[in-house]
Amino acid sequence: MNANARNIIAGSRDKRLSVEKLPMLAKLADDIAELTMDAFRTRLSSPAQMRRIDLRVDKEEALTTGEGVYSLPAILSDPEWDCPIGLVLCADFIYTLAEVMLGSDGHEPAFAQERSFSTIERGLSKSFIDAAILGLNRGITPFVSSQLAFEKFDTRLEFLRLAAREEDAIGIRYELEALQRRGQILLVLPVRTLKRFGAQLSESPVSTARKPDPQWARDFEMRVTGAGVAVEAFADVAGLRLSDVADFRPGKKITLPQQALQSVVLRAEGRSLFHCELGQSDGFYSVRVRADYDAEAHEREAVHAISA
Repeated sequence: MNANARNIIAGSRDKRLSVEKLPMLAKLADDIAELTMDAFRTRLSSPAQMRRIDLRVDKEEALTTGEGVYSLPAILSDPEWDCPIGLVLCADFIYTLAEVMLGSDGHEPAFAQERSFSTIERGLSKSFIDAAILGLNRGITPFVSSQLAFEKFDTRLEFLRLAAREEDAIGIRYELEALQRRGQILLVLPVRTLKRFGAQLSESPVSTARKPDPQWARDFEMRVTGAGVAVEAFADVAGLRLSDVADFRPGKKITLPQQALQSVVLRAEGRSLFHCELGQSDGFYSVRVRADYDAEAHEREAVHAISA
């Protein structure tokens, strides 16, 4: 642990840590929300967004007071961290999550009864927590290696104890909005968890560039390069008369001139990409890429053909 990180932690014991001293903390909190939804969006049946609505430092007990008897606290841990962190899912969040994951259209009134959560609701909550862990690890990785993992659901919120009693913690409150419903979750980071990367959070956002997340870059590349693209091959055929075209019928054979077989243009999304040759391979019609498409040369050839 470097000197700046020690000063941040030591100073918090004497007086409350100020979030103003950690300008990158708010950016990290917003990144976590975005990365979590990126990892979870495919599980949703309706559009949803997650945004940060509060960020403050207080005693751990003060942060979790008032969350409700039926909140669902989850413990996340990393062997390299001095203590675990907490993720508290409020009842309205879990009810909203269940509706948006199970295909509700939002026409029925929002469920508001206080009761213990069902096995299905706890399972849906766990699937969201898995996405949140992915978002946390990816958000923190540019600062320091992070391997947070789900440890357990705690039995009751009042029993939640992440660090020493009376120790300060950072509370980041998020709101999930979907189907005209809202639900909140609370991320609790004991101040001692900043020992490993607190100094980097104290740097100005413009002072240094954040390290790219290699996992995110690989995922992004796979999604982009793995996307399906429809391509079409076009051949210019000269010499046909209007009566010939009008006589086209299903099953009619059309003889192509040799030039047409060697001047095929491959297009995708209306954009010409390559000059190709038409042929056969393994009993199928195929095109062989010959060169990049030259729009200027093609235009010159068209003008020359017209003038001739």
